[in-house]
Amino acid sequence: AIFLEGGLPEREPAEIDLAAATERAVAERGSVRNAASAAEAARLGLQVARGSLLPRLDTFASLGTSGARFSDHNSDRTAGFVLSMDVFDGARSARIAEARAAVDAAGAEAESARDAVTLEVVTAHHRARSARQRVDVAAKAVEHAAAAARIVRDRYENGLTTITEQLRADTAHVAARMALLAARNEYVVTYADLLRASGGLTDVDLFQ
Repeated sequence: AIFLEGGLPEREPAEIDLAAATERAVAERGSVRNAASAAEAARLGLQVARGSLLPRLDTFASLGTSGARFSDHNSDRTAGFVLSMDVFDGARSARIAEARAAVDAAGAEAESARDAVTLEVVTAHHRARSARQRVDVAAKAVEHAAAAARIVRDRYENGLTTITEQLRADTAHVAARMALLAARNEYVVTYADLLRASGGLTDVDLFQ
């Protein structure tokens, strides 16, 4: 008979909710945050460009004294404001149009980054779920192969079949256990990829 030493480790990490994973990824992934920062900078640039259309108001004030003696002096007070506006800057409209285009482009980039991360999380989630289902199928196959191997072994011990048939049953059992090991390994890998895509892969304790 063929025997495998040791056992196959079973890992049952908690299933990740797709909506929560997507929300966390959009909030924490660097590509999305960078794109959002660029969009905010573009909006500030547009505000600055629009501000050049407004008139400039400067105020000033002064306070002083004058006189022949310290005890006999007059106070001098001056206050005023200057309102100025550059009416000869013909490039202002072009700067505003450029800033507005930059806002549109940055907004599109931010939306594209969010969509890319969302798609990545959804894809990783489906892969992890499929891998988990393959683990279940492989585990059932191991149970069936083990039951079949026991039956053939009993028949062989009672002289009802040949050693070749028993070896075939044991080999099928080993193959099923190897397939289960591969399925579990794939699930761990796809689960880790889902954590990475959603921004939750902060340590490797789960996989120790």
